Amino acid sequence: MDFSEWINQKYKIWITTQEKGQDTIDDFAKYIGVSQQLMSFWLNGKRSPGARTIPLLAELYGNEIYEVLGLPQSEKNEDFPFAQLPLPFRERLEAATKEVNLRYQHEGISPETDPSGERALEIAEEVFDRFGINFSEADSEGS
Repeated sequence: MDFSEWINQKYKIWITTQEKGQDTIDDFAKYIGVSQQLMSFWLNGKRSPGARTIPLLAELYGNEIYEVLGLPQSEKNEDFPFAQLPLPFRERLEAATKEVNLRYQHEGISPETDPSGERALEIAEEVFDRFGINFSEADSEGS
């Protein structure tokens, strides 16, 4: 699989996790952290990621990007800790986790600003639910 096929596959998976109207190439580019023009070049096979953008992809998708590009594994080797999960589930979980963290940053959520964790839990449940990952405190209490 070449990079263009790989990024198109990631885009198609990402679309399934988004609300209508928030699933454009521009939105995907923002999610990755690149321009819409660069994303279009990637999707059309006109360009491959460079040294500045490979780490952005590795942050989201782990060291898989190095394999796709035929490059040696990253020195950091910071694969998502659930690498043993099936790829489609892992990708949804990674995307949801990244979005939760971005929302925390955007709202200034931290243990200091939300000592009870109530707002953090609200955000996490909302985002994970949108990604089709259902969790609530009742689920974790057992029966």
